[in-house]
Amino acid sequence: MKYSFFIILQMIFILNSFAQVQQEWVRTFNNTNNSDDYPVNIGFDSLGNVLVLGTSNAQNLPKKLILIKYSKTGDLIWSRNFSTNVSSSEYPGSLVIDRNSNIYVCSSNSNKIVIIKFDSTGNVIWVNKFSRGNYAYYTSIDLDVNMNVYVAGDFEGGIVILKYDIDGRLLWQKQILDVSITSFQLLKLDKSSNVIITYYKYLSFDDIVVVKFTSQGDSLWARIYNSGNYDHPYDIDFDSNNNIYVLGESDGSPFSYNNYLFVLIKYDSSGNQKWIRKYDGNGLGRNYPVKVRTDKLGNIFVTGSAFYSNLGYDFTLIKYNSFGDSIWVSRFNDQGNDNDFVSSIIVDNYNDIYSLGYSKNSDSSYRLTTLKYNQNGMLVWSQHQNSFHYSSIIPDASIIIDSNYSIYVLGGLRSLNTDIDLMTIKYSQLIGINPISTEVPSKYTLHQNYPNPFNPSTKIKFEIPAGVVDIARICVYDILGKEVRSIINENLKPGIYEAEFNAADLPSGVYFYKLSAGGFIDTKKMILVK
Repeated sequence: MKYSFFIILQMIFILNSFAQVQQEWVRTFNNTNNSDDYPVNIGFDSLGNVLVLGTSNAQNLPKKLILIKYSKTGDLIWSRNFSTNVSSSEYPGSLVIDRNSNIYVCSSNSNKIVIIKFDSTGNVIWVNKFSRGNYAYYTSIDLDVNMNVYVAGDFEGGIVILKYDIDGRLLWQKQILDVSITSFQLLKLDKSSNVIITYYKYLSFDDIVVVKFTSQGDSLWARIYNSGNYDHPYDIDFDSNNNIYVLGESDGSPFSYNNYLFVLIKYDSSGNQKWIRKYDGNGLGRNYPVKVRTDKLGNIFVTGSAFYSNLGYDFTLIKYNSFGDSIWVSRFNDQGNDNDFVSSIIVDNYNDIYSLGYSKNSDSSYRLTTLKYNQNGMLVWSQHQNSFHYSSIIPDASIIIDSNYSIYVLGGLRSLNTDIDLMTIKYSQLIGINPISTEVPSKYTLHQNYPNPFNPSTKIKFEIPAGVVDIARICVYDILGKEVRSIINENLKPGIYEAEFNAADLPSGVYFYKLSAGGFIDTKKMILVK
């Protein structure tokens, strides 16, 4: 009886140990002159290296752009400070990275919109500037499949959209000249490389505007959303049918900030408004929407900081289906029972959702908090890293996930009486992999998946023998031999495992999965039928 009880406890320990996320490394970056360094964005190159974009604000000096490259193991490869005008500040908007590991950064500097292309070693390849003579504000950037660069930004009284080829040659420009335009927000390409921008303009109130262009710069349509009060856009995303989801704040005014609530607007690809959904926390304070993302199944996830009376602001995550039905709402309130501010979300191929932001601990300090939810809205795990010892400034934070489901987050770090530093963290996890037995096999074995045929997910059982320390890798290939998914790329302990493969985003057909570890290779066939 005692022996059986021990085995059960041992099994629980093993299962729990595999369910946990692990912090691989933390890197902080303090630029010269002990400047305040603010995070902007994070991304990957084609080799899995991590690119970090920030801005450096040394006392009494103009701000500079910071670009940092880390290896996937956290080694600093290089860092660059850059400014297009040493007498005025640089305000980077975002970065994108092409398949050759070149990096493109958009920025505003005084009266210019600036686009910089860096090669993989951090050298500047070209710089382009655009000016209308008055002050430049916000900028946004995206890449199409041919590595053409699209940049948009606003000036006083207008917005400009620019398209460059890979060598920096201007292909076209479009200007929207309108003195009622208050602020540009975002440019993003849909899955057909159409260009969608969003901004707000003042008529009787601030209204949300969405405009769609072809990849050649031809205007297709423009839509205005007016709640009857003040409305501002924050983010856009698309589903597989190029439906557009616009997230913003709505129903507020300069005289009653507490009335602002989340608004989510769905347009089809032709610009027809399909539905509008709103969320107001408990209705007693202002709500701050942040990001909208879709999953492979057409669900929509909205995140922001919603006000909940005596608990202040909480991380709030809402799931809608494609018809606009609210499926669930999840909230996160940290130990401080105070204001918690979410910054970003991302959705993985298993339709799990990751939220990132700053939450207040029991000692009233802020920490950079990463949360994982499953598709049913249940919190799977949380990770925290001490960040700010006081809350006078809360910077941006960004999150990305690689093909092995490792998570990289970028935020700020500030101790008492010190400057703000950039902080980059890597977390690793085993996704869809479960140890199913305490038995230690004597040899490698790859089993046939089940069910087979399948739709959309199937399970793959495999065995790792004793006495072997090596990385186990299971990859899925299509009928032409192209790798379509890396399921496992981990150093696993000896045991019997079961991995889940979700092919919701793949077409029907014959696929092959291969286990390679310790010199062992085996391949089996499976059939996806939709």
